Amino acid sequence: MSKKQNLVVKLVFGVFFPLFAIVICVGILCLTAPTLLDSLFPPVETGAPSESTSGLPSETVKLPSWADDTPPDGSLERYYFYQLNESDKLLYIALLNGLETPTDTVVLRNSDYYAVGEALPRVAKAFAYDHPEFFWLSSSYTLHGEIHPNENDDVLTVSFSTCDFWSADKAEEQTAALQAKVKQIADEARKLEGDYAKVKFVHDYICRNTVYDRANSVTRNLELNSAYSCLIEGRAVCGGYANALHLVLEELGIPATVIAGHANGEAHMWSCVTLNEHNYLIDVTWDDTDKNGTNTYLYFGLTTEELQKSHTPETDFDHPLCTSLAYHYYRHEGLYLEQYDFSALSAIIAAQSGNAEATVKLASAAEFEKAINDLFTNGKWSSLPGFKGAVTVRYSIDEVHCILYLTFP
Repeated sequence: MSKKQNLVVKLVFGVFFPLFAIVICVGILCLTAPTLLDSLFPPVETGAPSESTSGLPSETVKLPSWADDTPPDGSLERYYFYQLNESDKLLYIALLNGLETPTDTVVLRNSDYYAVGEALPRVAKAFAYDHPEFFWLSSSYTLHGEIHPNENDDVLTVSFSTCDFWSADKAEEQTAALQAKVKQIADEARKLEGDYAKVKFVHDYICRNTVYDRANSVTRNLELNSAYSCLIEGRAVCGGYANALHLVLEELGIPATVIAGHANGEAHMWSCVTLNEHNYLIDVTWDDTDKNGTNTYLYFGLTTEELQKSHTPETDFDHPLCTSLAYHYYRHEGLYLEQYDFSALSAIIAAQSGNAEATVKLASAAEFEKAINDLFTNGKWSSLPGFKGAVTVRYSIDEVHCILYLTFP
């Protein structure tokens, strides 16, 4: 046999035949012993707790069932959580887990101090907006870190600023009181038909049972921005109004959230609510007149275009685009005219004849001016239903919002 033939034989029997034998054995194992492969390579369980990434506690974070949900477009449920990136979501959930019992301090172990420090401002703000039930906390905090580079026991303590009235020994009592009040209001609202009526009831309840406490808005700012102060103590500033509405509507199962920004050059907070799959803007604070338990509806059910004439949302987060007019208060209640027409206005007045006062809103300043001139310059008010035979008329006008108020004789 030649050297060349000898080499071929060695390759066949020394290399290819063993490889062929290995392939045959693996095939037999795959067909006859799947349990053996499963024991060697166990399947990954779906829904298992996710391990944190850089900037988060390196121990397993307990994920709630909703954490991986993808909300539909326009959904307000956990509105700010779903705007966070994946690692920031885990930090948010770590805070939520740490607050299972009332406290002002959350400890994150084995954490990357610097990465958490960079992420926490945005996460803390999102957390505060989504969770009015943690009424004693603000989005302000201090960080205390213990970093041990050669050990696996780093600790990061997040200490939140808290309301002056809150203390750990009173936490359960205060939380129970707030929950009871929220349930009481929600139970009354449930007696009404439809979500619009329920939202209107809660809006009116907050307006008529809360005093805007401007005198203490600086010294007691954190407290007055809480749902607790609004619903239990009856005193609040804008954040208290908005957080209270959010909390009660959440109890009713009506999607809602808060929006922070500026209005009239000042920091401000208002609300967004979902009705029949469309979002609407409400500013309960600006609808509270603080006069004898009455309120207006000037800022109930507005579109983004309407409210942005006076309100500017912050740029830290995206905000819902509200375009529907279906539950705009004046339109929904039949008190709105696109164009001035005496007969149409008379019909609106007639429908309110059982009230002490009639209200009509015009679509624009030009149409409003036409109505005022025709009614009072031309004297047509005396032909309105309920005013025939009257010698004088009492009325007031809101030129900014193009609204006419007529007092029945």
